[in-house]
Amino acid sequence: MKKFTYVLLLVIFAGVASSAWAQNSPKVRFIDVQYVAGQLPAFKKAQDDLKNFNKLLTDELKKKQTELQKKFQAYDSDARSLSYLVRASREQELGRLREELVKFQQTSQQQSTQKEQQLLAPIFKSITTSVEAYSKEKQIDFVLQKDRLVYDTEAMNISDDILRKMGVTPKKTTPKAADNKK
Repeated sequence: MKKFTYVLLLVIFAGVASSAWAQNSPKVRFIDVQYVAGQLPAFKKAQDDLKNFNKLLTDELKKKQTELQKKFQAYDSDARSLSYLVRASREQELGRLREELVKFQQTSQQQSTQKEQQLLAPIFKSITTSVEAYSKEKQIDFVLQKDRLVYDTEAMNISDDILRKMGVTPKKTTPKAADNKK
């Protein structure tokens, strides 16, 4: 009888403890940031603006490459008939143009990265602000990014809820949990 009472008390204690733990366990959800961002009109506009900016840089780079190529071809065809001083002067000019081209390429990459950060930072900040507000409202303790998860369930995905909180009607549903196994 003592053993039965002991086991019964142990079962009751385990039930109470697990119930208390379940009530105090953290509430965790996840968000697919790329999915949310992809449906925001501001993100689409930022992508278009960045594409146009990069096209301008690419066009300027092609123009400089063409200029260098034409000058090199002109030099190459005239090199035998030029005096030593004229040939040396043109070689210096070609070297200078080549250096300018390399510098322009590097500067273009930096400008493109800066422009991307400038355009996208406010968008991702608004997503973060919405996630924080939603989390406080729903008493969520942790929100993880979907791309860092090994496995997820659709019930824990708040991506569509965040879109609605931001005033955007989701155009498609997020992928089902079965598709998210990695």
